Amino acid sequence: MDLSRKPAQPIPGLKNVLVEKTAGSINIY
Repeated sequence: MDLSRKPAQPIPGLKNVLVEKTAGSINIY
């Protein structure tokens, strides 16, 4: 899980939440 590697700019919308919940790593930006 790359939760500590997430960018400082949160993306508004369900994208951020979806990626965090499904993959656990923010690579689907």
